[in-house]
Amino acid sequence: MASFPDDITVDILLRLPVKSLARFWCVCKSWKSLLASAYFVKAHLDRSSKFRTVGLLKYDDNNSTRIGGYRSHRRELSHLDPSFGHPDRYDAVGSCNGVLCLTIYYKDNPDLSDIFIWNPSIHECMVVPQLHCHVSGLIAFGFYPLSGHLDDFKVVSISFYFGAHPDCHSSEAQIYSLRSNSWKKIGNSFPSWLDKNLGHQVVFQNFICWCPYACVDGQIVTPLVLLDTVEDASARNPSSQCYEVWTMKEFGVTESWTKLYTTTVFTNGFLQCWPLGAASFGEVLFVKCFYFGLRFCLPSHVVSYDARRSEFEEFKVEVDSDCSSQLVPYVESLVSVVTRD
Repeated sequence: MASFPDDITVDILLRLPVKSLARFWCVCKSWKSLLASAYFVKAHLDRSSKFRTVGLLKYDDNNSTRIGGYRSHRRELSHLDPSFGHPDRYDAVGSCNGVLCLTIYYKDNPDLSDIFIWNPSIHECMVVPQLHCHVSGLIAFGFYPLSGHLDDFKVVSISFYFGAHPDCHSSEAQIYSLRSNSWKKIGNSFPSWLDKNLGHQVVFQNFICWCPYACVDGQIVTPLVLLDTVEDASARNPSSQCYEVWTMKEFGVTESWTKLYTTTVFTNGFLQCWPLGAASFGEVLFVKCFYFGLRFCLPSHVVSYDARRSEFEEFKVEVDSDCSSQLVPYVESLVSVVTRD
């Protein structure tokens, strides 16, 4: 059988998921060279960003951390097996170019903590070299787009120090570069008063952003993220027991904030629903909790809210609490965290 022209072969391969492409590495040397090339990796990432974006749901169940890919059209969760062993607990810092950053904690040694960079699609993982100090405070994850390398990932660690007087408060920020495999100190460059008031990060137009948890005009503001990378936030109005979902159309322009829709959340003195994030446009994931006094008496569950139909739909995911649950936007990619040019 005559072979396809190269451009048609490339076009076919670009349409395949990473799991299939990983099997083709052994077909021949030319395919292996193609699939590992910077051109193909970028082209496949660009296409996946349009058609294969999913939400990764990280949650704790019976004090054990789990993570799975949530596909809204199926209302199902496909569990991922971590490539970094079986830690007692970990948190998802964020994702970029199909790569996740995780912070790992160990029960047997509370003073020991690690930072991992992981591409679950190709089962590659590496541990970030230890800082001179304990991993604490604020961790952020992104990449430097001007270098021209999709794997030029950066990890930011910000530690806070509090003196007896507010004037004595300070912070110390350090940046890790994956390509140089080294840390760099950038000093006291972050407001120390924000350390306990930030939500999960959002990467928006190559900026790492946070949405502070705060009460503004009687509204509790919490972060939501849409999978098309547009920064969103939800504001809760205690009097009406609903959430308003807003989006920033232009970065840094206050006037560009636009309300997308309002979610009708059924809450009372016992039932509370806390937003995790937007799984797709018009669908928001919540953690439904039942409070009796100061303790949970019934299990908490993840529920899906369809804003177009104003309806909740449950699927069988039980979580320890809303505080330990995160929804992180993710896209499959061939970006390596091990090899270098």
